[in-house]
Amino acid sequence: MFLKTTASKIIAAVAAVAVVGGGITVGFIAGRNSQPQPDNTNSQPEASKDTESSTEPEVSYSPVADFKYEIINDGIRITEYIGSLDTEVVIPKIIKGQPVVEIGMNVEEIETADPEVSITFGEYAFSKCRGLTSITIPDSVSNIGSYAFSGCEGLTSITIPDSVLTIGALAFSGCDSLTSITIPDSVTTIGDGAFSGCDSLTSITIPNSVTSIGYGAFGSCSSLTSITIPDSVTGIGEGTFGGCTSLTSITIPDSVSNIGSNAFSGCEGLTSITIPDSVTTIGEWAFGGCPSLTIHGKSGSAAKTYAKENNIQFVAE
Repeated sequence: MFLKTTASKIIAAVAAVAVVGGGITVGFIAGRNSQPQPDNTNSQPEASKDTESSTEPEVSYSPVADFKYEIINDGIRITEYIGSLDTEVVIPKIIKGQPVVEIGMNVEEIETADPEVSITFGEYAFSKCRGLTSITIPDSVSNIGSYAFSGCEGLTSITIPDSVLTIGALAFSGCDSLTSITIPDSVTTIGDGAFSGCDSLTSITIPNSVTSIGYGAFGSCSSLTSITIPDSVTGIGEGTFGGCTSLTSITIPDSVSNIGSNAFSGCEGLTSITIPDSVTTIGEWAFGGCPSLTIHGKSGSAAKTYAKENNIQFVAE
């Protein structure tokens, strides 16, 4: 029930991708069904024609013919990788003498910031690249767009630089092989369903910079055993940790004032939770389907009222 509710409520935001000043290296282990299509140009862009410093190490870019792309106002938008999927793919900086400024399929045209200041991984940029095993995001990226790595079942590790401010809706959803991730203290927003369905994720630390955690952000992370919620978080949204069946205990910080509906529903292994008296609102079915749960809190608190109304054991502290 949680998954159906999550799917109906999550709405993806549209974002564009800009890549200027450095290629992105992507590792793959398996191919896709698309066949390479020839590029209309006869030669690769020469690195010497770019504005790179002479001290910058030489980069071997993947052939231009390995990419589908289109010309837009600011340069080139790469829409799909159609190459033979070597073990390493390096997205070129220049195609047909123009900079590659966006990576993403079927993205809506939007205004973007100066590409040398802010870069965004666009919607669906690497979505369902099942052979993708690892990726390093350059420190020029400020936002990871909706669905950017959704369904990358082979992805085991990712490094998010401390330039990233926002992780979009469903950005890493369904990354079944991702075991751990470090969210840098630059991130302020974790979008709806951002890590939902990451079955192998065992632990995660949310930094103090995060002020907003979206609906179902960690929903159905069935291997998640521990989570650290920082004092910067003021509310736990609907379904945030719903279906995290391996989660055994959690402490809610004093900064939190509300816990949304279904926030921890279906957390079958949850045995203990401490809810501070700063929490004044607890949504419907917030701890539904947690048969072994004991709630710890203060007498006269919203926590005690919720426990009594829902026949959950309560321990006054």
